[in-house]
Amino acid sequence: MNLRPVFRDNIEDALAILRRGFPNKPARFWRDGLERLAAYQKDRPLGQLLHTREGDAGIILTIASENACPVRPRTVVNLSSWYMDPSVRWLAPRMLQRVISDDEVIYTDLTPTAAVSRMIGQFGFTRWNDRIVLYCLPWTAFGRRGRADVQPLDRLPGDAFSPQTQRMLEEHVRLGCIAAGLRDGDTLHPLLFSLCSRRAITIARLIYAPAKTLVASHLAAIARFLMRERIPMLAVNARSGDLMPGGRLLARSAPTFFKGAMDHAAIDHAYSEFVFFRM
Repeated sequence: MNLRPVFRDNIEDALAILRRGFPNKPARFWRDGLERLAAYQKDRPLGQLLHTREGDAGIILTIASENACPVRPRTVVNLSSWYMDPSVRWLAPRMLQRVISDDEVIYTDLTPTAAVSRMIGQFGFTRWNDRIVLYCLPWTAFGRRGRADVQPLDRLPGDAFSPQTQRMLEEHVRLGCIAAGLRDGDTLHPLLFSLCSRRAITIARLIYAPAKTLVASHLAAIARFLMRERIPMLAVNARSGDLMPGGRLLARSAPTFFKGAMDHAAIDHAYSEFVFFRM
């Protein structure tokens, strides 16, 4: 089994496999996403192609970043868009083992297929969340008004966060996301939202927050902020047992997984397919 890395110079090879594996997505979707990813991830492979004697037969994207922890920064690699031709799917375990071989790296999978969800636990992955909670923000904004307030990043001092966190927020703004700070008393917490559209309705997905409990406690303030940004809906990944008042728990399963020293309570989907491919 041969794996060859994906870089800008062989993006067309990656595009061909992605179009074959996910025909419901238009070519422009994959091309634009790969170009955004290549512009950010210049010195690391964008993914790995499975190559056989007959040609390329599989792909997995590996979106790499450094987490924002100032104490011990760690590399995070988010696995995405994994596809293998039917004739080589028996090689899936070996391919995954090769891709996740670095014990110093945190690995995540935020949009696994049902087949991947069934097998990934055998390779040291822990289920992180399993559902999506959807909020209709005009209703949520009428919730309890406390002292908390949410302001966009460009209205906050340049030293409001640690340099690592500030860089993460600014990079995501350049990638089309919304960055903000939630002030709760004397503490300022970073928030990040990616944007997508469903049936002509813009939805903000919460992709970074220090803790889900913080979000649950200040949903009304977050809703009012997003309404000022003309965003009517909010999606939050959560576990079925999480206390996320006022939202609608979608029936369809949406599991996410991680492997390594990831904070269970945090929401950290930064530098993921939600950002580069706007899923």
